[in-house]
Parts: sequence; C-alpha cells; structure tokens
Amino acid sequence: MAFCTRCGADLPADARFCPTCGAAAADAVAPAKAQREGRGGLILPAMIVVALAIIGIFLWDQRDAARLIAAPEPTPATDRRDVRDVQATRTTVAAIDAAFRDDPAAASARYDQPVTATGTIVSATGGTNPSLSLEGRTRFNYVAANLAEGIVPPDPARGTRITLTCRRASAIAGTTILHACTPDR
Repeated sequence: MAFCTRCGADLPADARFCPTCGAAAADAVAPAKAQREGRGGLILPAMIVVALAIIGIFLWDQRDAARLIAAPEPTPATDRRDVRDVQATRTTVAAIDAAFRDDPAAASARYDQPVTATGTIVSATGGTNPSLSLEGRTRFNYVAANLAEGIVPPDPARGTRITLTCRRASAIAGTTILHACTPDR
C-alpha cells in the first residue's frame, strides 16, 4: 500500500488522488522507498566519517613504526669494533622487548647495533655462558642477556637495577635476546 507524500495518508492501490488532501497519486511513494529516503540519507555520511576515523587511527599508530624504519642503517664495521668504542642507543630493556613485540622487522634493523639498556634482574646464571634474565615489557615476560666472554655476572640479586651495553639485540621465538653484554659499572 502506498501513502501520500504531502499528508502521509494511506492511499488505496487504484487511487489517482489522495482522499485526504487531494494531491495527485503520482506523487505517492511506497512505504519501503519512503523509509529509505527518510533515514537512509545519513547512512552514507556516517559510514564515511567512521572510515576516516579508522584510517586516521591506523596512520597515527604507524607514525612510530615509520620512525623506527628511518633509523640509520648499521655499518658492518660496528661488529668488528669493541662495543664501548661506538655510541650506543640508550633505552630500557622493556622498550626493546616491546619494540620486538610490536614490529620485529623494524626492531631488528634498529637494534642491530650497540645498545645500552637499563633493566631489572630476575635471575643470573654463571658457567661457560653466563647470562642474565631481565624483566621485559610485562612482569612475567623475560629478556635474556648473554654476557660477553670473560665477564663475570654481577650480583644476581633479584630486583637489582642494572645497565648493560650490548653488541645488538634480536628476538627468537618471541624471546628478546641481548648479545655480548657488558655491565656498566
């Protein structure tokens, strides 16, 4: 059944004029079409606003990744020199761990050079391959710090803050590893 577009009265199927206001029935609109025209006019603009908001949020989140990618490329000479001879990036162990979680490729490029990181000791191991377990981005997420040859692990007291200068950082199977580290004294 159709209705009048001028007054909204129901029109019989064979009506040529509205019985209420006298408007021509040719101006009558079917109910489904009227509903679409009435409220449907806001759907497209609303969808455009939502799409723009999503794109804006995505681009805002990507700005840090673009900065990491733009980091200077490490030179092969850095691996041949002693870590202490090169100006190392200063950061925290938690920040390195978060970078490898968020964007492993960018973090691998950024931390493939000397880095100085401060973190909290969870445990230490001695022996032929001494290493430290450090608190990562969350309380129960750990980062392994392999000490350089000839370095004796410092006091392994749990909760001790330590600053390490490491040759590089990498991640294997979701675990962040700091390589050839030397504790700063």
